[in-house]
Amino acid sequence: MDSLDHMLTDPLELGPCGEGNGTGIMEDCMLGATRVSLPEDLLEDPEIFFEVVSLSTWQEVLTDSQRDHLKKFLPHFPEKNTEHQNKLIPALFSGENFRFGNPLHIAQKLFRDGHFNPEVVKYRQLCFKSQYKRYLNSQQQYFYRLLKQILASRNDHPDLVTGDLTLDDIMTRVNAGRKGSLAALFDLAIMKKKVKEKEEKKKKKLKVIKSEVEDLADSFSNADGIPPISQDPSPIALSAVKEEPLEEIKPCLGVNEISSSFFSLLLEILLLEGPASLSVLEDKVLDWQSSPASTLNSWFSFAPNWSELVLPALQYLTGDSRDVSSSFSPFVEFKEKTQQWKLLGR
Repeated sequence: MDSLDHMLTDPLELGPCGEGNGTGIMEDCMLGATRVSLPEDLLEDPEIFFEVVSLSTWQEVLTDSQRDHLKKFLPHFPEKNTEHQNKLIPALFSGENFRFGNPLHIAQKLFRDGHFNPEVVKYRQLCFKSQYKRYLNSQQQYFYRLLKQILASRNDHPDLVTGDLTLDDIMTRVNAGRKGSLAALFDLAIMKKKVKEKEEKKKKKLKVIKSEVEDLADSFSNADGIPPISQDPSPIALSAVKEEPLEEIKPCLGVNEISSSFFSLLLEILLLEGPASLSVLEDKVLDWQSSPASTLNSWFSFAPNWSELVLPALQYLTGDSRDVSSSFSPFVEFKEKTQQWKLLGR
């Protein structure tokens, strides 16, 4: 931001408004870590906004160093980067749709709706922290219940050795069950080997203990006034597990709620569901958007309702879009007969 610092901090020349012929109302905005004051009319009136944020401003007002600095925030291309960026800039200012909207039009709506108001930014950060804390708490409760079930199962399955089972082992086992992860399968094989080794060691210890108990029972079998020692194993008490009131937890969505992009989320849902209709996929996305963890995605706030973008995203993944290059390999296909979307390669 060094090359633009003076544009953000220098007082604006308001002209007639600053001389008393207009209101000249200013509004504070938080742009990253920088607090700036901008005219209220600029933020609320789209016509004024796009008169300032325009191609003529880019070409005639900004200096070469300022333009070079702003180009760092544009997409970078592996070949002919400068040529592609120079074509991208006019399209950006002309309002062209980039997959899910025009970034400048989205920015104008965010300014108009007060998204960058310092108080709104503050409470949004607090809300983010609260939702993240709630997410961590729900995870703790989930693993608490899972651990409780494992401990309870020892009464029904005495051969199940869980004495050396840690919470990390449980989490590894749960994550290893997810589809599409070679690393998870590798971890599962290692974990099974470790558990088998622990079981063998445990059986040896149990055999020695059982032998000692039998010898001790035989030695006291003829003693007066001492009852024989029962060899029946007593049930394992669960009193050590602390009972706590637990909140109702929504059923697990079955997909990773934090994804690198909306496309990755859709592909993971298709991987889990198999061939699915558009309505099913939209419902899954709605369930994801209503979960607390979904807000942890950096791209979550780019759209108010992601279920409305399921169809255009699927069309893009099929290669049916003018923005797709000729070398693009489709990820999904649409079956006309069944009216279902299917992940290619399955």
